[in-house]
Amino acid sequence: MGHFLRTLVLALAIFGAGWLTGDRYGVDGWIARAIDPVFAFVDPLFGEDADLTASEPSTTPEQEASEHVAAAPERSSEETADSAPNNEGTLAEDDRPVAMEGSANAQLRTNQAGIDILKESEGLRLDAYESGGRLYEGYGHQIQEGEPTHITEAEAEEFLRSDLARFEEFVYRALTQPANENEFSAMVTLAYGIGTGRFADSTVLRKFNEGDKQAAADGFLLWVKAGGQVVEGLKVERERQRALFLTPVD
Repeated sequence: MGHFLRTLVLALAIFGAGWLTGDRYGVDGWIARAIDPVFAFVDPLFGEDADLTASEPSTTPEQEASEHVAAAPERSSEETADSAPNNEGTLAEDDRPVAMEGSANAQLRTNQAGIDILKESEGLRLDAYESGGRLYEGYGHQIQEGEPTHITEAEAEEFLRSDLARFEEFVYRALTQPANENEFSAMVTLAYGIGTGRFADSTVLRKFNEGDKQAAADGFLLWVKAGGQVVEGLKVERERQRALFLTPVD
């Protein structure tokens, strides 16, 4: 034990001398060169470039995905897992699903039936309101820097169309099977309400890509809970989305 303590004291003394006189800290000296291996180990912890701030917990892929926040204060969740507020936008290019090459799905857009479902479920608010620490207006549009906090109904429509374009692109890229207009529109409205991250993990998408459209349709009804409780408004919205999904296209 005595030998260990003497060695430790000597090492600390050399380290201290090197720290004060070392060439990387202002004065050239042989001690610093002698203890370079020590600095190589210590610098990441105590050197000038060391990050001494506490690291944030790593986020989950779902948290990293950019997602839309619906206007309703209640958040839906699949089965019994409570969902957290979403963030507006799309996934980074490298994280997006890869669409079928040459897929006709790329030409699909949300039809009027889908837009009507969104408008009714989101509701129209021309003045800014706060939800989950963010500001919204129109049909659940998240206000960006420089945008007005009071808008007209025409402007709310423009924001909705612009927001939908991002979700349409995400859904199109997520599909590995051809969809018709009603199926596509129903899935876009679901992604708009629950966020792209949750949609990417949803039973709806998984079963659709497996070719089981009936199971995909039934998957809409899993997203009716918030806080562990079934929310009637969400239930009605999901039933309408499911009905649209199952409606044949002439």
